[in-house]
Amino acid sequence: MDIEKEIAEIKERNSRVENETSPWLKALVPGGAYILSTLSLPFIKSWWAKIV
Repeated sequence: MDIEKEIAEIKERNSRVENETSPWLKALVPGGAYILSTLSLPFIKSWWAKIV
């Protein structure tokens, strides 16, 4: 019956790992980075024009 215990532990670990992956965070990070880069572009462009 040791195998059943190991299988139960593996299933418990798998469910915990699936909950910790947070797919929303992985989806929002690239989107947020894109928005930040496009919003900061005019500032960087004017800063670069002053230097050059």
